[in-house]
Amino acid sequence: MWTIYRAEVAHYKSQHAIYRKTGTEWEILGDLGIRLHHKEEAKEGYQRCLDVKFSSKAWAKLLEMYVEEGDLGRSLNAAIRLSVHQQRWVVIFSGQNFTILSPWPTGGTQRVRYVSRFARMRILV
Repeated sequence: MWTIYRAEVAHYKSQHAIYRKTGTEWEILGDLGIRLHHKEEAKEGYQRCLDVKFSSKAWAKLLEMYVEEGDLGRSLNAAIRLSVHQQRWVVIFSGQNFTILSPWPTGGTQRVRYVSRFARMRILV
């Protein structure tokens, strides 16, 4: 399946056409990319999934990737979206929520406050 996906992508890029899939298909391709250790393609699949629909699974996987990369801004964005979704719909806390705290020891609480304020200002503008 992965080979077929890569061939389709190459064909659409050569034709300068838009490669369209549903959100669920992008999420499946992201999962497949992780299983095959293609992290960049997996990240692209999850990001494209979120362009089409909201998926807490895609946000959770992206949160893990952003934390591994040390991208504090994107990891906070993913953590906030997951927390809001969970608070609104699930209301039961799982172990995934506490991955939010992992950037704090390296960045400090002051940096987290700064990034969250900057993210809020970007949303309001």
